Amino acid sequence: MPARPANDAFAAVCTRPRVNRYAIAGLAPVLAAALSLPAAVDRTAAARPSAVEAQAMWVDASNGMPRAPAPEPVIEPFAAVEGVQLVEPAPTPVLIGFHQANGPRPIALTPDVAAHQILPSRGRGTHATSAVDIVLPAAEPVRATVSGTVVAANRYALYGQTSDGLVEIVPHANPAIRVRLLHLAELQVTAGEHVVAGETVVAATARTLPFGSQIDTIVGQRLPHVHVEVVR
Repeated sequence: MPARPANDAFAAVCTRPRVNRYAIAGLAPVLAAALSLPAAVDRTAAARPSAVEAQAMWVDASNGMPRAPAPEPVIEPFAAVEGVQLVEPAPTPVLIGFHQANGPRPIALTPDVAAHQILPSRGRGTHATSAVDIVLPAAEPVRATVSGTVVAANRYALYGQTSDGLVEIVPHANPAIRVRLLHLAELQVTAGEHVVAGETVVAATARTLPFGSQIDTIVGQRLPHVHVEVVR
């Protein structure tokens, strides 16, 4: 008996290639992860701005407009002496006042900063710019005023009344002289160390003296100050 001809539609279904439904099910997690990847990347990028974007996020509170970060304060020279330039011990001095040194062998300094004062004579017989008091904000670290080698870092009795900190530096540019910094608290260097002008912290802060100082009368209040002088 001859075979009955198959229905065309039924034959088409029967002859279509079979697809493994288990294989498709296995691909589903992979496809889902691939589709979600761009969103995850976008979220990560949004959460972690670049360094350039972070700097641009400064906003002026007065108008809501972006502004650049404030520049780092610059430490400036304040005097020169025998081929050596002395720089400020901190970037924001309150006042720089030159005056007569009290010790032996002081060398006159040449002021190298416009904003300075020469204090009235103390009757000491030394040059009017043979020492300088540099008034600093409270708790301001004190940096080396010259690049060189520390030859002394110790405490002494100031006027025989109070314990004071002293650092003495021999400049690389002129080993024949010594730069002294007085009225220091919590010394951060020791003899033999090399220091860099304007960078190396030599003391945690300057001292506010327990008795009145001439520079206090000029400032109008008692603030920490560093005394600097140069000797042979």
